[in-house]
Amino acid sequence: MNKKMVGLTLALATIAGVGATSARAERIEVTFSGTLNRSYENCTAGCAHPGEYTETAIAPLSFTRTMVFEIGKDAGMNNASVIGFDSTDVVGRPIWTDMASQTMGFTYRQTAPAAALAPEELYEWARFDRPAGSVTLVQEATRQRRIDSYPGETGTERRQQSWGLNQFQTWADATGAEFSEQLGFFGWQPFNVTPDNIGESFTTGQYMDLLRRSPGCVGCENAVYMGLGSNTQGGRSVEYWGTVTAMSVRDLSAAVVPEPSTYALMLAGVAVLGFAARRRKSA
Repeated sequence: MNKKMVGLTLALATIAGVGATSARAERIEVTFSGTLNRSYENCTAGCAHPGEYTETAIAPLSFTRTMVFEIGKDAGMNNASVIGFDSTDVVGRPIWTDMASQTMGFTYRQTAPAAALAPEELYEWARFDRPAGSVTLVQEATRQRRIDSYPGETGTERRQQSWGLNQFQTWADATGAEFSEQLGFFGWQPFNVTPDNIGESFTTGQYMDLLRRSPGCVGCENAVYMGLGSNTQGGRSVEYWGTVTAMSVRDLSAAVVPEPSTYALMLAGVAVLGFAARRRKSA
């Protein structure tokens, strides 16, 4: 092969490489199984305890759900932001919290009627009828690091990082009645959070690693919940909580597809190689 052919071959390989390294969407499929075992009911009027959550134990209900989330820069991922604020603990002691939050992906869209998030048994327990029609779908993937400390006391800090997935869909009919469903997962673990690493931003790969090891990592805890709510019946809502027993994460990122301009360059390169081969044969 002469030098021109070698050069053209290398040029074509380079063009193909450009197409193969194009940016791709980050989509993940998360399948998890959980067991719900308690409920919390709240309403604003027309109930025994307006404005208060009423906790009730329920017969364990197991379920499996699959959700597809988009994460990464093209899905609204941002850098971690750090804030500090004061609050109180369950017994009224003042607490100072330093917290870093990062959105890994956010989706908002109108969609056709989606599959029910909650099992039929939960609708029966909550005494809700699921409406039909198009829905507004919101999905968010997040992670946090935080330090909770008591002012003036040392050695009492609680340091942890957490991560979660949340899907929320809502309907509205012609009368203005609204109904919503929510499905969420949270995982957390003790972590040596310091002023140096609290504001560290995660990559999509780091976030997926956290999700994959959520149910079984040492010291990790998790919670899953489903919520049903309506602005009728006194703004009544019911949440069901439990734990995750198994989880799998699959990368659905689309195969790399070259841009149209890249296709044009590749075809041009093939044409040049064909022309050079014909000249060489004629010679």
